[in-house]
Amino acid sequence: MERRTFIASGAAVAATLPAWPSGAASFRAEVQPRAQPFDVARVRLLAGPFLDAMMVTASWIAAQPGRPLEFRTTGQERDLDLVPFYRLMDERYGVYWRIARPGASRG
Repeated sequence: MERRTFIASGAAVAATLPAWPSGAASFRAEVQPRAQPFDVARVRLLAGPFLDAMMVTASWIAAQPGRPLEFRTTGQERDLDLVPFYRLMDERYGVYWRIARPGASRG
């Protein structure tokens, strides 16, 4: 099949299809969203690895009330105040450190 014939046949098929609504606004009005907003504070984790990890983290780090994105470690050799690293260096980095769990040997 020649390119010209292929394009002409595609145009003929397209002409038989129903027309789309004019303008995106009219199309959006026909589509009803199924998702509903919800309060994240109502989310509860079921038993499993994510809940376990959350509980371990909550045992040694706590949010600072009234100071968004700021935390304080507890029960470590030396407790630290944690703030977003980009506030300190005007950049974004990942920082990792070893933590001491109660009853664990420090090695």
